Amino acid sequence: MQVYGVDLARWWRARRWRALLDLIDQLPMASRFAEAVANDPEQARLIALQQQRSGDAGAAWSPRLAEFDLHARLLRDVINGLLGVQSAVIAAAGAKPPKPEPYPVPVTEIDRAIERATEEWAESLISRLTPWAARGGRG
Repeated sequence: MQVYGVDLARWWRARRWRALLDLIDQLPMASRFAEAVANDPEQARLIALQQQRSGDAGAAWSPRLAEFDLHARLLRDVINGLLGVQSAVIAAAGAKPPKPEPYPVPVTEIDRAIERATEEWAESLISRLTPWAARGGRG
């Protein structure tokens, strides 16, 4: 009700399971539902087991595209700027600053397709410039 203005109890009584699950999947991470799931011991155990099985436990996090609005972009720019200032201050003090990791952005299938196309282009260029390397190391 708070996010979408929908009476979930009415949907539950009407047995609108598919619509209800679709709506729940679209809830923002800052919803009370997501908080309840994250703080439920049984759900936490199941999610941890699932991530352990799938190998996602150490996967890099990125925000959902649906939640990456103008405010998130501006905050990301502020965070990245502060990381740069922090590195400059450390360097000015004579120490070697750690390489600042930029704050993550949403990753979409478009981004993955561009990355694949870039890799294919690079491999094609390398094979044209160094044909002997592609034929087993003659040279």
